[in-house]
Order: sequence, then C-alpha cells, then structure tokens
Amino acid sequence: MENNISRRAFLSVAAAGGASASLGLSSARAQGKRNLLFWHYYTQPERINYLKKMIGIYQSKNPGVNISVESMPYPTVVDRLAAARPADALPDLLIHGAGTAIPLIASGDLVPVDDIVKQLGGEDAFQPGVLKHMSLYQGHYLSLPHYLGTRILIYRKDRLSKSGLKVPTSWDDFQKVAVALTSSPKYYGYIPQLSKSDIGGSVVLYPMALSAGGTFFNAKGDVSFNSAPVTEATEVLVELIRKAGGPGVFTYNINDNFNLVNSGKTSMTQDASAIVAVAAAKAPEVGEQLDAALFPHKNKPAHLLQGGSLMVLNGQNKNPKDAADFATFLMQPDNLVEFLHTIPLFMLPGTKAAAGKAFYDNPVIAKHRSVAEVSVQALQTAYLYGCDDGINAFAGPVENSHIVEEMLARIVLNKVKVADAVAIAHDQMADLTKTLKRRLRL
Repeated sequence: MENNISRRAFLSVAAAGGASASLGLSSARAQGKRNLLFWHYYTQPERINYLKKMIGIYQSKNPGVNISVESMPYPTVVDRLAAARPADALPDLLIHGAGTAIPLIASGDLVPVDDIVKQLGGEDAFQPGVLKHMSLYQGHYLSLPHYLGTRILIYRKDRLSKSGLKVPTSWDDFQKVAVALTSSPKYYGYIPQLSKSDIGGSVVLYPMALSAGGTFFNAKGDVSFNSAPVTEATEVLVELIRKAGGPGVFTYNINDNFNLVNSGKTSMTQDASAIVAVAAAKAPEVGEQLDAALFPHKNKPAHLLQGGSLMVLNGQNKNPKDAADFATFLMQPDNLVEFLHTIPLFMLPGTKAAAGKAFYDNPVIAKHRSVAEVSVQALQTAYLYGCDDGINAFAGPVENSHIVEEMLARIVLNKVKVADAVAIAHDQMADLTKTLKRRLRL
C-alpha cells in the first residue's frame, strides 16, 4: 500500500463510519509540558462532561501532560482529518468509526495499538472476536473499542404473546411471526428502513447473508455477492417486505426507526439496545412492552457491529507515547464502566472486565437487563459491515454506494427477479471495488 493517500481517497475509504511502532506506556517521563490534541465525535453533554472529568483526573496524575480536546459531529471528523493532514495539524488521539483507521494507517499517521492490547491483557481480555472484526488489519491492531453496539431483534412482548407464537429464531419463524404481528394499516410485523439515500438495506442484508454462510466481498475487494447465500437472504428479506413491511419501507431512513418503534407502528425491528432506552423515556407504554433476542438466522447467528474506536496518531505534537498512555487510562475497567453509564443502554463494553456486575447494576440497564444481556451475547457473533475477516478498506465505499438499497427497490417496486437483481448488484459492486483498487493502489 502506498504511504500517501489523496483527500478524495481518504474520504471514500473513511466514509464507513467507515507501520508498526513500539509504545512505551509509562506516565513518568521527561519534565516539562507535553501536549496532546484529542478529537472525538461525542456531542452529548453527558459524554463530553465525562471526558472532561477523565482529562482532569489524568492530568492531575500526570502533571507533565496538557490535553486539549475538540468535539465535533461524526460526519465532520472525516473532512477535518483530510484538511488537517497537509497542515500537519492532526490530533494525537482520535475517537471515530473503526474504518477511519485504514486511510490513517495508509498515510503513515496512525500508530498501531498492539502494545496497549497486550498491556490490557491481550485479545482474550476483549469481547470474543471484537478485535479481529473491528481492529485487525495486516497483522496489527489499529484501534481500541471504546464502546460497542449490536443490531439485534427488538420485539413487542404484548403482540407476540397475543399471537400465541414464540420469539423467532429461524428465517421461517421470522416470516410467520412477522405476518402474525401485522394489523394493517395500524401496524406491521417488521418494517426495515430502505430509503435509497441511506444504508438500511445493507445493515439488514449483510448479517443475513453471513448467517447463511455468504458474504459480499473480501479484504482484497473480490466480490462474491452473486452467490446462493446472498440470493437466499435477499429472497427472505423481500418476502418480509412484501408480507409484513407496509407501504413506506422505501421512504424510511434508519433514524426513522425511533418513531416507528415509539409509535407502535412496527412490531419487530432490527436495532441496537439504545432504541429500548429511547422508548422507555419517550413512550413508556411502548418501552414497557419491548424485549430483545438474537436476530433470526439461517445456519448461524450473525449481527452487525458498531461503535466508537480509540486511535493513536503520530499527530501534530508528535507524542504517541502519551496518547497511548491516556488511551490506556480510558480503557481501564472502572473508567470504561463509568463512560458506558453516561447514556445507559446506548453503549456496550468492549472488554470482558467492563462487562461485569458494575455494568449491569446501573438502574436503567438493570430494568432492561434482558436487552443488555442479549446485546452483549450478540457481540460474539457480530461483525463490522464488510469486515468478517478483519477491517476492510472497501467496506465504507460499498456500504455508502446504496447498491443494496437500489437492488431491493428494483425487486419490490420494479418487479425484477431476485436472481437478476442480485447479478446486477454484483456487477455494480465489482465495478466499484475495481475503481477503488486503482485509486488506492490496493
């Protein structure tokens, strides 16, 4: 891979959203102030105030370090990074989507966190598979999971009980329950959000394809979309849309799911545990009826992984050692649990040590413990989009191409046969990855 990457390439790779170095992690170093610039995308007051507190504690224990911090919306980070690099103004520590690490390692600005992982207890100290699926790249760990989320099955207990059916675990059961939990036009069994301006189709179809033994593409950009597992997953999803999705599936964006759940419009959905916390706060009568389960699967469970990742950079202060030390401080179990509790049920622990009694004792989490437990369980079978074999440079651009969403609309709205539509999408995906290979010299 080339050591330089253009702004255009940086944006196309890091839209996912999304060299080895040895780090000494001792906090006792040379006298005098050593500066750190820390960027993150946490804009909620609770999370901002937590980080201010942690910075204060860390600086009091390390008087030689001065940390300045900037918060910005998630989409803004990519543009800021692209502009900062030529000006030698990159941060020393960054929290963003795991895929952002790929252009940073390609440009030579990111420092792998292998030594931090070792200090924290190695791969076994983290939730099973998490480091591989959102950090491992060309033999190195590029980031640390500051928090995680998994998209699981959220369902209405009252409607399920009334139907006399059990929580669906297989695709066949999912179809039956979705139809039974539909009472058109009042509410529908399962409403995916498939607007062609969003990525809702990809976040549903990708884990379904994994559960059937397929995938979309590999780390080399070789596309395997036109396969039996992906075709079968598409057929199942299309039947769910037709029989239990209702008339608005192709107008909804992912963010509309909060209203769909809170209004009772959908009886089941694929979302993270956060949606239960929102319903409990904004629509208590609905929130009381929500519970969670692993998402229905074909051959094996599979879930979509999401979250925020800590990255150490050789930034403007050329101080990756202190940046690594502060990152290690943030990942300590007590500090991590306190962070996860700033917005309870929104964030899951990336380490086993943070997933203990203290995490579940939070009142909001304790009230919805089954949702939290299912979410943590799903981490064992969760994959960052397109990253079932380590983080993938092609994942972000493919996900944001809307090829999957256009394919589903082509099938449902334009009556194109599933096999033909899958073949078209395969060719579009292959053309895109071929272009990316040339642009990024991968």
